[in-house]
Amino acid sequence: MRLRFVPTEGTLEYMRVLHDHILAHGLPMALYSHKHSIFRVNAHGRGERLAP
Repeated sequence: MRLRFVPTEGTLEYMRVLHDHILAHGLPMALYSHKHSIFRVNAHGRGERLAP
């Protein structure tokens, strides 16, 4: 488990924390994410969705 304070929550910051975790503990068996909007593109009004 890690905690990092950053000005803005974003995918890049999540990837940095994951990178540090992998270096310290190795690869996890699985990764789960919630459906927060930073993990997908919100294309309101166009019916598009780029990530599940």
